[in-house]
Amino acid sequence: MYLINSPLSFLVVVSCIKISALLEENNIPSEPVNNEPLDEATGTGEQAEQADSPPSASAKNIAHSDILQHLLTEVEPINFSELIELPDKVVMTEKHYQFAVVKKLIDIARSKQWNMRNLNDYIYVYNGCYWKQHNKEDIRNFLSDAAIEMGMPEYDAKHYRFVDGLFKQFLSDAHFPAPVPDETKILINLKNGTFEFTPEGWKNKPFDPNDFLTYQLS
Repeated sequence: MYLINSPLSFLVVVSCIKISALLEENNIPSEPVNNEPLDEATGTGEQAEQADSPPSASAKNIAHSDILQHLLTEVEPINFSELIELPDKVVMTEKHYQFAVVKKLIDIARSKQWNMRNLNDYIYVYNGCYWKQHNKEDIRNFLSDAAIEMGMPEYDAKHYRFVDGLFKQFLSDAHFPAPVPDETKILINLKNGTFEFTPEGWKNKPFDPNDFLTYQLS
């Protein structure tokens, strides 16, 4: 008898039960047919299509606690008004700086596959493999540090009122609606990719932030 001693173990057991039920319901063989060798990338025989290419080097598994520091090293001085395409006759104000800082940070995070999202008032950070909830105070400090790296004076970037507005701007721009689960698909996040099972078959696919998986089996 196997003891379910963690939420992750429970997830695996439930997934296995669902897979078995779908196999039986859709008459899918639990082993490759015709004794063809199993392709490790796709989970099907040699006649199957090739799996998607693996994730880029920037999607390597980095500890979530290190993501913000990695992002800061990517931040460089910017032209704030040029970034947000502010008309020449409009004077930069606090709200313009807040908008520019958050916009630039989100662009950098996406380009590195270290996305950040606000879901149901919780902040999640993606490390290239899976999402994890992050401390709000750490995010606030990170935002003001990034503003300094972009060229803002410390006495402005660290002012509590500016940081409050910066954080609210981030919550607005990083807002993400709750994902709708696909009932025809079972996903299990592994060390080398995400195992995807559907009524048509199974495969190991590259990590995808849009799956919004918040765990990784070791």
